[in-house]
Amino acid sequence: MAGVYIHFPFCKKKCLYCDFFSKANQDFFISDFLNALIKEINFRAEIFSPGDKTVDTIYFGGGTPSLLKPVQIENVLNSLSSVFPLSNKAEITVEANPGTLSFDLLCGYRKIGINRLSIGVQSFNNEELKFLGRIHTAEEAEEFFFEAQKAGFDEIGIDLIYSLPDQSIKSWERNLDKVLSLRPTHISTYALTWSSATPLGRAIEKGKYPHPDDETTAEMYLLTCKMFSEAGYEHYEISNFALPGHRCRHNEGYWTGKPYLGLGPSAHSYINGRRFWNISSIQKYIEILSQDKLPVFGEEKLNPRQKFMEHIVLGLRRREGISIEELKNKHQEITSLVQAGFAVLKDGFLSLTAKGFLLADEIATRLVF
Repeated sequence: MAGVYIHFPFCKKKCLYCDFFSKANQDFFISDFLNALIKEINFRAEIFSPGDKTVDTIYFGGGTPSLLKPVQIENVLNSLSSVFPLSNKAEITVEANPGTLSFDLLCGYRKIGINRLSIGVQSFNNEELKFLGRIHTAEEAEEFFFEAQKAGFDEIGIDLIYSLPDQSIKSWERNLDKVLSLRPTHISTYALTWSSATPLGRAIEKGKYPHPDDETTAEMYLLTCKMFSEAGYEHYEISNFALPGHRCRHNEGYWTGKPYLGLGPSAHSYINGRRFWNISSIQKYIEILSQDKLPVFGEEKLNPRQKFMEHIVLGLRRREGISIEELKNKHQEITSLVQAGFAVLKDGFLSLTAKGFLLADEIATRLVF
């Protein structure tokens, strides 16, 4: 089984914090982009090995893929199914932003086979949404969620961002209360990350906004874990929570080493121990494919040591953790992690606690080196 990620690099408006490759106000490229995308799909017909050729997850990310009409997505899906066997139980996700889809379009998405939505709410506080540069209100986000349910979507995820400059723990708790009142099948929560590559990061560096406080960030994270766990959500990955049986299968593929093909500008792929990624330019992506060439910008072949390190790092992100059989000569480190409450040892597997997830990278380094 394999996964396919499709990067749609267009947005109505670029958010202040976003460092994903996307462009606003370039809708005039969409038609040419889709033609190039279908050509890339056809060029990749033989990319998977025979045992991995069946595709069981497809993920439309971005950018704002919910700017696409149902017929446009259907054309892409038809192209994929013409070159890759598609599982009859495939998970097909579209990232959606409130304010970009009507009820009729949601029904159209459901009709063509989209069976999962990932809604970029980010906050249920209007002041926070305004600060982030989002184009919707909290009320519109809630209405969008209910419309998605009425349109027939059973699998709906909501994304939230915390640790905004000056955000209080109480404000974050209100966000958590609101999302739990809606009870989506999946919730992702991410601490705000910033860099000089984004307008928000540059503003923080210049002192316009305060640097998010590490202690407050940790307190918000632990509160999130506690509230969601008490509400019956499974904390199956550092930033992801799901009702039982409703994990995001596509993302689990990333964390478990399943092969995946990335299509579109800046998209990354991982197949047979080789990682490669496309050029981060809409115009060049279209131009290169018009010349019947692949738009690959870079690649790397992972050696056994690198594969092991990634396996440990990604395994520690998941609820299942990693087998201690893979951690030779690390008995002392494992014992100290368990005694300090950063990890638990059960049935031969080491998994991190919520407290341990806060230090996941540091713990992985201790166990690998």
